[in-house]
Amino acid sequence: MALKSYRGNKEPVFDLERNAFSGLNLNSQVPIVRYLGCYAHDLGEGSTTSSDPNMRKTYNLLLEYGEQDLYEYWADETNIPPVRAEEIICYWESLFEIAKAIRHVHNLEIPREKAPPRKFHG
Repeated sequence: MALKSYRGNKEPVFDLERNAFSGLNLNSQVPIVRYLGCYAHDLGEGSTTSSDPNMRKTYNLLLEYGEQDLYEYWADETNIPPVRAEEIICYWESLFEIAKAIRHVHNLEIPREKAPPRKFHG
C-alpha cells in the first residue's frame, strides 16, 4: 500500500482525488493503481504544526503500491529487450494494457441504478 496525505486546508483537493479514484475503480480489468480506501486523522491538541484547527487534520488515501512507473521500467538497465517471438508478443500485449488504461480514463462510464450511466469523455 501507499499512503497519500493532504493537510486540512487541502480537503477539497483530497475530495476530488478520492472521487476520481472511486470512479476509476469500477472496472477491475483496467490496469490502474487501485484505490483501497481513505480516512481522516486529527493530529490532536498537542500538535504544534499550526494554531489553525483545520491544519491539524490530515486526509489520507490508501492506494495500491506500484513498483515502477513506465519511464523507470524502460530506464532499468537490467531489462533486456524481448528476442523470441513469444517474448515479443507478451511484451506488446502488456504494453497495450497501458493503452487500455488510458482509454478507460478518457472515456469513463459510471453506472447508475435508475438512470443511464454517466459518461465522461476527455
